[in-house]
Amino acid sequence: MAMENTVTYTVSAAGSSNVYDVAGLATVSIQGVFNTFTGLINFQGSIDGVNWNQIPYYTSTGNVGSTGQVTYTAQAGNLLYNVSTMGISHFRINIQTYTAGSVIYYITLNNSGTSNVVGISNTISVNTSPATPSPALILNSSATTNATLVRAVAGSIFSVILSNNGAAAAYFKIYNKASAPTVGTDTPVAVFAIPPSGQVVYDFAQGWRFATGVGFAITNLIGDADTTAVAAGQVKVYLVTN
Repeated sequence: MAMENTVTYTVSAAGSSNVYDVAGLATVSIQGVFNTFTGLINFQGSIDGVNWNQIPYYTSTGNVGSTGQVTYTAQAGNLLYNVSTMGISHFRINIQTYTAGSVIYYITLNNSGTSNVVGISNTISVNTSPATPSPALILNSSATTNATLVRAVAGSIFSVILSNNGAAAAYFKIYNKASAPTVGTDTPVAVFAIPPSGQVVYDFAQGWRFATGVGFAITNLIGDADTTAVAAGQVKVYLVTN
């Protein structure tokens, strides 16, 4: 069962929010309610609770904030963000600069992601002693099937965030290979549906183990042998492996 805990943080000056314990949690969802707010904020994570680093975020419209920073100028209305907290123990929002206005952040701590897996074949093995995740791979789709080699040796997937700004669903396909997949010939071990104008999050706390390597592709149709390309910039991928 998913566990959610929502807290609020009101911003009217520079400084940092309370530190939230996210050890063992999958994601942090953040809604900002803005009143002509101008300033620079950082989404930050830490393992020891002392040393802090910016962590990437996804917006509800599928944009990737790879630096973990957001600059606002007279921002009004509501914005949604999602941050993967796999591999970190603490999370906070840091207001680096404050100029004017105010914002209330509603912060939801989640221990499970959105599940939208439409097809899995073969056996998924779990690594009970996972290695430290590597920095995330971030990809914006090109007008191809985006066949990509992530790891040429055995490894694990810890987190996947996928967004699709297209009018139809797209399909993210994962392969157990030590080379880039041959789309249409190779058989994926899993297929993830990405809804139109939507975003999905998958987190694997102990790591989803691949014995040979990790590769992926993105197509417009669900079939294992489909080779229909997606559009340039249609799908965004945020993938954490080791």
